[in-house]
Amino acid sequence: MKRGSCSVCEHPNRGEIDRAHVAGESLRDLAERFGRNKDTIAKHVKEHIPSAVRAAAAADAGDTILNELQTLCGEAIRLQALAEKKKDFRTAMAGIRELRGLIELKARLLGDLRDREINITNVQIDAETAERMAQMYLARRARPLLGIPNPVPVESPREE
Repeated sequence: MKRGSCSVCEHPNRGEIDRAHVAGESLRDLAERFGRNKDTIAKHVKEHIPSAVRAAAAADAGDTILNELQTLCGEAIRLQALAEKKKDFRTAMAGIRELRGLIELKARLLGDLRDREINITNVQIDAETAERMAQMYLARRARPLLGIPNPVPVESPREE
């Protein structure tokens, strides 16, 4: 998206819109309150809020969501250490899992971590070609098991 083409970014109350969204206000309420289309607000949130959160963190903007996450991390570390001291390792591991989740959330908010994109390609082939491909695949997989090296390396079958 080119700079200046987002009407929410150009809105005089952009900071207030971003803060209200991060605080949990619904897209519908934001659209109504600031006179923008709900889809426009949603697109802005998707494409521009992580950078806004990063800027807020850099500017140390008081009691932001990042500060709250940091507080939660500190509390999780304290409780995890307490559980370890009491030799309650199950609870200590639960504390570590919570810390992992908090770190992941922080990375997502800062835009440093995104969900993996999965690309699926559908290919249609006739039955004869599918059978030839399957036979070739099975033959190549069987070669290492029979002690015959493959001319093209393939992944060996997983042992369970």
